[in-house]
Amino acid sequence: NTVKPASAEQADHYGDALWRAGRGVEAKTQWEAAKRLLDSQLSMARAARPAGTAPRPQERKVQQHSEAIDAKLKATDAGKPPPVSPTLEEAAKAASPGR
Repeated sequence: NTVKPASAEQADHYGDALWRAGRGVEAKTQWEAAKRLLDSQLSMARAARPAGTAPRPQERKVQQHSEAIDAKLKATDAGKPPPVSPTLEEAAKAASPGR
C-alpha cells in the first residue's frame, strides 16, 4: 500500500523508515512524493516573491530540503545507500562521541 503523505517532511521521513526496513522501492516512491510537494512549494514561493528580491528564509529552507531529497534519489539511482536521517540512537552517539 502507498501512503499519501500530508507533508513533504512526513514523506521524507517515512521514506527513510522504509529504506531502513529494506523497502527501497517504496522509500523511493515516498521521496519522489516529497520532491513533488517541495517543488510545488518552491514554485509558489518564487511566484509570490517580488522580482529582484532575495528568497525568504522559508523558501531557502524548502530549497535545502529539496536538495536533500535529490541527494537521496540520486544515491539510490546510482545503487548507493541514500543519506537517510539518523535514528535516535545514532543521533545520541553522534552528539556524545567517546561513549
